[in-house]
Amino acid sequence: MASTPTGNQTFWLQKFATNTARDARNASALRKAGWRVLTVWECETKNPDKLQKRLGRLLGAVQAEE
Repeated sequence: MASTPTGNQTFWLQKFATNTARDARNASALRKAGWRVLTVWECETKNPDKLQKRLGRLLGAVQAEE
């Protein structure tokens, strides 16, 4: 779960909004180019079992399409 730093909140809120918009644009462009997009947050890599299950579901879906 993300949290906003207490110092300079205006800066951080704007930065988070800008990053979110950029990420959405990039994901959209990749999808339009035919790519499948999966976002994995750093915090999700801390539990190897959950990460393996998530990536396994993605790979299973891709293999089912082939």
